[in-house]
Amino acid sequence: MHWSDRFSSVGPIGRLVSGATDPVSGQPELKATPVRVTRLATCWRGFLLRRSDVVLAGEFYWARVPLQRGHAFDLAGWEPLPSDAISQQWILGFLGVQPGGQLVTYADPGRGAFRYAILVEGRLEACLFLARDGAFLRSREHLAEMLGEAVDRRARRTLLAGAPPGVSSGSESGPIVCACFSVGLRTLHTAIAEGSLTSVADIGRALRAGTNCGSCVPELRAVLQHRSEAVTDRRV
Repeated sequence: MHWSDRFSSVGPIGRLVSGATDPVSGQPELKATPVRVTRLATCWRGFLLRRSDVVLAGEFYWARVPLQRGHAFDLAGWEPLPSDAISQQWILGFLGVQPGGQLVTYADPGRGAFRYAILVEGRLEACLFLARDGAFLRSREHLAEMLGEAVDRRARRTLLAGAPPGVSSGSESGPIVCACFSVGLRTLHTAIAEGSLTSVADIGRALRAGTNCGSCVPELRAVLQHRSEAVTDRRV
């Protein structure tokens, strides 16, 4: 109910909820609309990272998450990937056509792994990772940190491997706690420790987590409580 068509391909589902509203607050009965749920099998999954926003359309699901350096899109499709080794035109629909841009490609049809990046003046403008039929999908954390950064020729193969040079796996942000601003658990713990954060408001000012839809606020409070108890135990 917090997602509009600016953040998800299924955001407009909110238009189908019951029109009944609370007589005092006007709040609609978002959680009282009967539904029937059927499992939808997916043929592929992936993610898209871009410095600029884009309007996606097609027979696939997407959800957008704002990043510090751009935008991340989680993707899933219920129709097979294009059979012609994934056409360049289809790929550029995700990555965008950049003046002077250079397309870097890695494709392993046997394993169902396809990875693409667009470099403009040697800097990472966008990348697209796709995994077919349950193939392993790399983490997007390293790549999100690389948006806008220079990538030399020797680093391009490493880039499409999902592990940019000079970035260790230990720097990943961890499981996402705040979906609105892509704040991970490891990032949260680090910010609390280094910034001596003691409240949800402190976290919001430092990381923006909890300042949009608010659905992660209970988790933020739990993290703060757990850390407070851990500090108390060490003192004792």
